[in-house]
Amino acid sequence: DMDAYQGALLAYTAARVGLDVEAQALEEVAAGIAPALDALQATQADALATARAQQRSQGRCMGGFFILPWLLVSAALIATLAMVLRAVRRPIEDTLRFASDIAEGRLDSVLAVHNPHDEIGHLAARLAHMQRSLRERIEAERAVARENERARQALDCAQTGLMMMDADGALVYANRSLLA
Repeated sequence: DMDAYQGALLAYTAARVGLDVEAQALEEVAAGIAPALDALQATQADALATARAQQRSQGRCMGGFFILPWLLVSAALIATLAMVLRAVRRPIEDTLRFASDIAEGRLDSVLAVHNPHDEIGHLAARLAHMQRSLRERIEAERAVARENERARQALDCAQTGLMMMDADGALVYANRSLLA
C-alpha cells in the first residue's frame, strides 16, 4: 500500500510540476505577445497619423473612412486576445483547483474537460483517472476493514476460548471466553 501511495504521490507531483511548467510556458507566450502588441499599436498609431495627414489634405469627410476601420480592427484584435486568454486561463485554473481538491482528500470534485485533445485536456483526464483510482482504493480498504471488524466481533463473541500467537510464540489475541 505504501508503494501505491508513493506512486499516487509521484503522479500527483508530476501533474503539479506539469501544471507549473504549463503555467510558465503560458507566461512566456504572454510575454512574447506583448512586444507584438506594442509593435501593432505603434503601427496603428503611425497609420492613424498618416490618416490624419491625409484627412487634412483631402478634407474632413474622408476622416471617418480611416477611423472606422482602425476602430473595427482594434476591437477585433482586443476581442480575439481576450477570448484566447480566457480559453487558456480557465482550463488551467479549473485543473489546478481539481488537483488541490485531490491533494486535500476531497475526492468528490468534478472537473469539466474543456478540450480533451490538448495538453491541458490530457492532464485533466489523467487527474480524473487518479481521483477515481484513489476513490476505489479507499472504498476497497474500507470494505476490508469492515470485514475484519465483523470477524473480530465474531471471535470476541464465540463461546469457545480462542487465542492467536505470532511466529515467535507471543500472544497477539485472546477472546473473552478464554480470558474469563
